[in-house]
Amino acid sequence: MSQTTPSTQARLAFWVSPEHADDFNAQITRTLGFTRAAPNPRREIEGVCSRLLTLTHPDGLDTIQHQLTTDADWVAQLKELSTLYAPSPNEEIS
Repeated sequence: MSQTTPSTQARLAFWVSPEHADDFNAQITRTLGFTRAAPNPRREIEGVCSRLLTLTHPDGLDTIQHQLTTDADWVAQLKELSTLYAPSPNEEIS
């Protein structure tokens, strides 16, 4: 009998202006390549757009977090998207 190692799931979430959440979801699919693999099993929270990521090992989470926070292109894209979708003019997408 073989055992399989369960995958690790991580949620990447963005806090955005609630009235623009649908547009933001479409935009991150187009520009960042994050697609919704399946319907969100959790209750949606107004203004929070999220994607569920499947990793092969929990250690991958630290790697992804480091890559995203140090990737100049990623940071620039978030700043650009913030001008359109941030919850308020003085905030950035977080």
